[in-house]
Amino acid sequence: MSVKLELSYDDRRIQFLNKEYGIIGFTDYTPKIWGEISKVNWYVNEKEFKKGEKTYIYTGSNRFGETKKLHQIVMKLWYGEEALKAAYAKNYIVEHHNNRAFDCQISNLSFASNDLNLTKAHSFDKTQPKLLRQAAVNFYKDFETQQYQITIAFTGEYVLVLEGKAICVDRIYFLYEDNFRIVYTDANRIIDELLEVGNLNFKLLSYKKLSYKEAKFYVPTDGEKVEGIQFITDEEGNNIMIIGKDAKGTVFFNSIPPNQDLYKKEGKDK
Repeated sequence: MSVKLELSYDDRRIQFLNKEYGIIGFTDYTPKIWGEISKVNWYVNEKEFKKGEKTYIYTGSNRFGETKKLHQIVMKLWYGEEALKAAYAKNYIVEHHNNRAFDCQISNLSFASNDLNLTKAHSFDKTQPKLLRQAAVNFYKDFETQQYQITIAFTGEYVLVLEGKAICVDRIYFLYEDNFRIVYTDANRIIDELLEVGNLNFKLLSYKKLSYKEAKFYVPTDGEKVEGIQFITDEEGNNIMIIGKDAKGTVFFNSIPPNQDLYKKEGKDK
């Protein structure tokens, strides 16, 4: 049985929702994309959704030809029908970077070989959730510049050594050229190294440039009750480390967005 989804949008996202289940999926809003997507009905398989099985948002309309699934249609609308056909001709698929089938933002989608998709399913997609108590590792693609970023948000302390200087950071951004295989390989290596040894060998990574944000430390006054090392987020989205006594746990993050300024500084002229 299929559940029909309602659409809404703001200046950032188009949301696909059902009153019983809440917001189910989303993609980027532009007037052009909204004009196309809002003209057809959208559904999700209720049985698969309730079981927690991987399923996709789809339409029964022929407006987009034989293409029915939202993530495929999003790629067609952004890259063009010929690009989608060329990808399928090479046995490529539309890959969700974060393995969340309902996150159809263009920054979360890439054309990737089916073999690489299967490899990712048995490596990155399984190990990335295991790392979350230490760090959140994700990667994104910028449509305008066709560059990637791997982002890391650290839950605990991480010391980055640059030019002989030790810097305590709470996030790192790595910039890459347009090569999904290299980005996936590095993202997978980062997760494995953090899980196994708790540190990164930057010489083994193929990034073009990196940027970082230093950790902000906040020492509570005598009257404040803060135990252990905890993290809060300030108004600008920065993690702030709160130093207390008797560490009992931390707050951890699922993801952080890319550094848009890094794309702008290194982006190709369009």
